[in-house]
Amino acid sequence: MGSLKRMKKVLAGVLAASMVFSLAACGKKKKSEKEKLTETVVYTQEEAESTEIMKIGDAIVHLDDILIYVFQEMYQYSATPDTVKALEVTIRKETLSKIRTNYIIYDVASHNNVEVSDEDKATSMQYADNFMGVFKPLMDLYGVSAEAVYECFYTQMVVTKFENDIKNQLGQTIQEDVNKQYENVRFFEMYQMVFPYVEVDESGEPVKDDDGNNVVYDDTKKAEIKAKAEAAAKEVKEGAEASAVAEKYEVKGFSTSTIGFDGAYKEPLNGELLALKEGEASKVYDNENCYTFYVITNPDNPDMRDYYAYTIASNYVEDEFEKVENKWLQTIEIDEEGDMIGTTWDDINIPYIADVMQALDVQAEEELSHKDAATATEKQTEAVTEAATEQ
Repeated sequence: MGSLKRMKKVLAGVLAASMVFSLAACGKKKKSEKEKLTETVVYTQEEAESTEIMKIGDAIVHLDDILIYVFQEMYQYSATPDTVKALEVTIRKETLSKIRTNYIIYDVASHNNVEVSDEDKATSMQYADNFMGVFKPLMDLYGVSAEAVYECFYTQMVVTKFENDIKNQLGQTIQEDVNKQYENVRFFEMYQMVFPYVEVDESGEPVKDDDGNNVVYDDTKKAEIKAKAEAAAKEVKEGAEASAVAEKYEVKGFSTSTIGFDGAYKEPLNGELLALKEGEASKVYDNENCYTFYVITNPDNPDMRDYYAYTIASNYVEDEFEKVENKWLQTIEIDEEGDMIGTTWDDINIPYIADVMQALDVQAEEELSHKDAATATEKQTEAVTEAATEQ
């Protein structure tokens, strides 16, 4: 009887305990997918620092360094869970390409005693701080330390500085030569009025036939269009304002203000343009798909000459620098497959990173990489080159 009572007490205790655990389980909330993404550590710092991904010459690239580049690429391409699958191949390709290029040029810079000022160091640290201000939550889950970020951005800064130093050296000589070439060349501004004699769509683009050729008007229609062009040119020659005339004849959408210079055109147009004074119009020319004439709006613009010379020199510098850079990149032999160490690179889950970034609401608000100081100038260069190309 006593043993039976003891058995009942044990069973009661087991039942009570099971009820407690049952109630505890019911009271515990199941983690949401977002919570799982924002709390799950993918790599520890030790793993990220010690895991070897690839070799570049004598250098070994570790997981933490390559992840920083991956994060930068995903930011650059605005990768999201919806777009990352289409972008993954590009992100992987660009990551490996950039890290190889930077490691090799950093090696070349180190052997050429590139000078790094305190200001340069401060700049690289600022970019690193900006990066961490955005990506710190992601860094924590992927084992990327602050030290790794500072080292990565220092390397990128040295590479950029070395490249700029070489470009500046190339540019000094090239700029002087180009300035002499265009020293006595006159640059002018003009308005080109265009009367198409091919069919165009609503956006102003030529309509193509089944063979891919422009649909040209018949001779009667072309004659009418040429007569309008000549009438418009006559009105300008008599003092009418060019853009107003273009609007009157409904060709303002095809016409444009542009830049010209001596030697940019075939004769007789080249000589005629140089002889025209401000406000004067050329004769009407047949330019294959349209009738056109030119109105001089500024017969001499030396600032544009200097600007164009700078543009040409900049293009020469880029071409020469590309040759120099290719020589640098050949100093270390690359084996895209043989240089990889293990399978960690292939195992990095790029779509999962996009999911984590979205869950963490990681959005870049600052510039994440050390930019060339000439970025703004490059945009100006493109604009001038485009204007010159139109001629």
